[in-house]
Amino acid sequence: MGAADDGVTPWTDDAVAAEFGELDTDLWWRAGYRFLPAELGIAAGAARGARVLDVGCGTGGIARWIARTCGVRALAVDPSEAMIARAEPAPGVEYRVLRDGRLAAEDRSVVAAWAAFVYVCEPDLAVLERLTAEVHRVLRPGGRFTVLDSNPDTTGVAFDGLRQGEPGVRYRAGQRMPVDLRRRDGRWTRIADVHWPTRTYLDLLSGAGFADLAVRRPGVTAEDGRQAAPFMLVTGVRTE
Repeated sequence: MGAADDGVTPWTDDAVAAEFGELDTDLWWRAGYRFLPAELGIAAGAARGARVLDVGCGTGGIARWIARTCGVRALAVDPSEAMIARAEPAPGVEYRVLRDGRLAAEDRSVVAAWAAFVYVCEPDLAVLERLTAEVHRVLRPGGRFTVLDSNPDTTGVAFDGLRQGEPGVRYRAGQRMPVDLRRRDGRWTRIADVHWPTRTYLDLLSGAGFADLAVRRPGVTAEDGRQAAPFMLVTGVRTE
């Protein structure tokens, strides 16, 4: 898919956005997306009718699923106009382009928010600090924010359809990391993400004012037969 000048795959490009729909997302669902409603406290209709926020929604598949299964209204934002253009209209889902890092939502206007595979795409820590602060701004007190991203403890481990990082390589915070993704047609695509250790996520959330931080790493069977977690979910609560 190529890389931008900073070495990271440019998901805002039209050609890259078009490739996104060709990726096999089965593992992302099994080991990541499906845990979001429970992490956010909105499962089983617990927040029915309330507004939630999908930060970096891509083509909107997760926002549509959560709106449908949890009975909430989803505001889905992404910096890529190409991604938003490919998002399917759905009841209870509103799409907006994220401009200049500013979320188009009022203070304390959403009950839950998530960012799925967004932080690994951003090499500038200052940008992530501002984005995390923006999410804190728009959440109501008691609202939960979950970041779903690559598990930095399993770089180099081969999973069904995915390998993040090269085997035996120890990556530094902010270092570019190759990621191999299987497409739906069985072919493979290589992208470039950013390696952020767990500590970075905890520091970002606590620095923005989130409390009660928790990290969850759902395990699946890796290609070598061991149980390992390809992804992690880091959750914090706005307490005031």
